[in-house]
Amino acid sequence: MGKPAVAVPSHGRHSFRDPAGARPGGTVRLGKQPGTGWRYEPAAADDLRDAATSFRPDAGVHLRLRPDGTLAALRPDYFATRFARAVRRLQFPDFSPARFLGAVERLADHCRPLLRDPESAFYLRPSMAAAHGEQRWVFELSAYLLPSAFGTGFVPLHLRCAADVPRGLHLCWVDDARARLVLTPVTSDDVSALARASVAVLAPRWGLRVSERQLSMAQWHRLNLQGRVSEAFVCGGPALVQQVGRIGLGDWSRPVRSGQPGPTVIAARRHLFRLQLGQAADPDSWMLLLR
Repeated sequence: MGKPAVAVPSHGRHSFRDPAGARPGGTVRLGKQPGTGWRYEPAAADDLRDAATSFRPDAGVHLRLRPDGTLAALRPDYFATRFARAVRRLQFPDFSPARFLGAVERLADHCRPLLRDPESAFYLRPSMAAAHGEQRWVFELSAYLLPSAFGTGFVPLHLRCAADVPRGLHLCWVDDARARLVLTPVTSDDVSALARASVAVLAPRWGLRVSERQLSMAQWHRLNLQGRVSEAFVCGGPALVQQVGRIGLGDWSRPVRSGQPGPTVIAARRHLFRLQLGQAADPDSWMLLLR
């Protein structure tokens, strides 16, 4: 498979948006040409910023150091499967989930000595690019050290109908009257839907039926005015569950109920946080432990 390599990139290496406040920690690269398989290669072999075709999702995998010294990744298999579907739809060569997980393990081994602060984590972000007239394809998995990735406080969001929801975030709301959690529909290859998928599995255990419904922001605002929305939140990345405290339309806005975090968003945030630390049961085997 070629000589494996992990390179430490400079801040200017990547042409896509890096996570805010993050420091580059390393990159694993695999390359492929027509008629050959994927092979590990030096991560600084060439510059892909001018690649003709590229796929750089606004999502990644969290890598956390547990108190017992074990590295843990939250649902990388789910992410790897979605990434494989996405690159296949974009007509890149197949990149199997097993190969993706192999890159995660290789990069995790490099990152382990750099994780010293219990509040920090590594965010592993993938990209795929075609270069040289699509006669060469490159997969990169890059690690970014997040100094404070798992804060437990709540900073509610204020969503306005005139503004687009940031890409990679998925809107969710709870209708207490019907004991229902309503999720925005997503495609089967949306790699940013990991936290949303986790909440969808957990909600029935908290007594909520799960359904999907596509709503505009204006419809959200009307439902909130009618008192139908008992709590609202957005999901993004591997484990982000963030409360929506107010929903606005033009110059008017209204809190979601009291504007305080509701039981669903509190339970989801706490469970995903404790799961990564090894402080919660993992009946679904969501955590990949890298010893």
